[in-house]
Amino acid sequence: AWFVAVDRNRLMVNLDEHALVVLERRKLTDVPTPTFDCRGADKPVEHMICSSISLAAWDRSVALQLARKVEAASPEEQRSIKLEQAAWLKERDDCKHEACIVESYRQRIWQLR
Repeated sequence: AWFVAVDRNRLMVNLDEHALVVLERRKLTDVPTPTFDCRGADKPVEHMICSSISLAAWDRSVALQLARKVEAASPEEQRSIKLEQAAWLKERDDCKHEACIVESYRQRIWQLR
């Protein structure tokens, strides 16, 4: 692996022969938000996600991985993935602490690979 500073706001990282990542410095005003509307948050876990930049970023990461998996799936597989996602959300919603939510997101991203 290697990395190089492209300019003062971008860093290029070569993770392996198949993965090249460009990291860009975000503006202080560019704060990650969850994939759902926080104004409609009614569960304690949703309030925790809405109040945490880190959890909001995890939420976006799961949504991106889910979208990729659904896009590559057949219609039957898509239905199955959506059912799995609904079951996972119920499990995630049982979390009472940020560490539990993070672990739930990590596991879900792994499952969606």
